[in-house]
Amino acid sequence: MEALIRLKNISKSYNNKKVLTNINLTINKGEKIALLGANGQGKTTLIEIITQIQLPTSGTIDYFFDNKQFKQEIGLQFQENNWPANLTINDILSFYKKIYSKVQRERIQYLIKNLDLSSLLKYKAQKLSPGQKQRLNLLLALIHNPKLLILDELTSSLDLHLQKNIIAYMNEIVKNQEQTLLLVSHNLLEIETLCSRIIVIKDEKIIFDDKKTNILKQYNNLNSFIEDII
Repeated sequence: MEALIRLKNISKSYNNKKVLTNINLTINKGEKIALLGANGQGKTTLIEIITQIQLPTSGTIDYFFDNKQFKQEIGLQFQENNWPANLTINDILSFYKKIYSKVQRERIQYLIKNLDLSSLLKYKAQKLSPGQKQRLNLLLALIHNPKLLILDELTSSLDLHLQKNIIAYMNEIVKNQEQTLLLVSHNLLEIETLCSRIIVIKDEKIIFDDKKTNILKQYNNLNSFIEDII
């Protein structure tokens, strides 16, 4: 497979406390990866290093995007974005159009409709419910059709009905083999539906990295695997 991002001996410390130690990881084009681990094990730190929100203490990262401005090719959905209180969704979308050169009006309208945000465009972002904010964050991650899509707890704060709708919608998107997915999640339905490769971080290191099909040959289901290894 063709590499998209390669991490070599990545370590990260805060005030001499290690968070990640000697992480070696290759993300290949078109892969659908679930990144698992208990809270506080370094999953978010790893994502922030991949996206250069913060730098590693040591180690290197190689990017193999055709676009040398690689941040234009990464879509990142966090659980929260602290937008200024006076900005509406329309204001935020206008801001994103200026950041990403390849955003198309038709794609924005398509995402607004499918994420059920049409009636909220004039709402101030900080007044949205947690579930509405989550859908807005997903829209912003998808708006520029990134090569690498990173989702942090995709359906947290959503009710069960909306969870299923969003997961089904995302499944249609990631079926496109050009779309590479890195999903941080505790939601079994998300993992089972969207991902084919499972990575587990524990005690600062990657302790497991294999295909989902191989896991299911050894365990009855993913829940049994997660309970055993995490």
